[in-house]
Amino acid sequence: DAILLSKDGKIVRQRLSDGAIDPFADAVATDRMVWDPDRNIVVALVSGAERPAFRWLDADIGAAYGVLSRAFKDRNVVLAGWSRDRTRFLVRVSGPSTAPVWYLYDKPRKNVSLLAEEYPQLKDAALGQMSFTTYKARDGLSIPAFVTLPPGAATGAKLPLVVLPHGGPAARDAYDFDYLAQFIASRGYVVLQPQFRGSTGFGDALEDAGRGEWGGKVQTDLLDGIAALAASG
Repeated sequence: DAILLSKDGKIVRQRLSDGAIDPFADAVATDRMVWDPDRNIVVALVSGAERPAFRWLDADIGAAYGVLSRAFKDRNVVLAGWSRDRTRFLVRVSGPSTAPVWYLYDKPRKNVSLLAEEYPQLKDAALGQMSFTTYKARDGLSIPAFVTLPPGAATGAKLPLVVLPHGGPAARDAYDFDYLAQFIASRGYVVLQPQFRGSTGFGDALEDAGRGEWGGKVQTDLLDGIAALAASG
């Protein structure tokens, strides 16, 4: 009976019957929503620039996430689904240098059991280290970026570079396992993933700065990232 809209830095609920608008939640850098398909409600807002941050609007789902995020500290935990009675949860656990693994969380039994690994062939393989950084574009705009170093790369070593822009432009990369970045890094390359102007998830100002700049400043943001890494050694 209503639609949810992003409007002036907030998410609002607009009724279809009369068009009336009610406040729903602040939408600072909100990237997406998590829905409960059975109850047809929003259970969380996902925001955060470097790493995803979940604001849980549903206490039951939020409590389960809290247990799992503490159990898998410093890794990305995603609730991919849950049973209708909310006693069992399908969980994806990953990290920039940790290939994704799927688990089943049985809440009443307080048990987490392994279901599957996405890349079992990478077990015990050395993976690159990803970090989050920012650099200045030539017009002064701050550009977020992810940088992945080859496994065992020495500090200060001058290494070849591959720039890996995401699609979109209204899209983004994540502080998470990226099979392509890891493959390239395993061949001895530094991988730069610039979140150039027009990218989502880092605030309206960065996204809006990309309007009309496809083929212009969107592209020079990539070149400025190369220059920044080269200047830093």
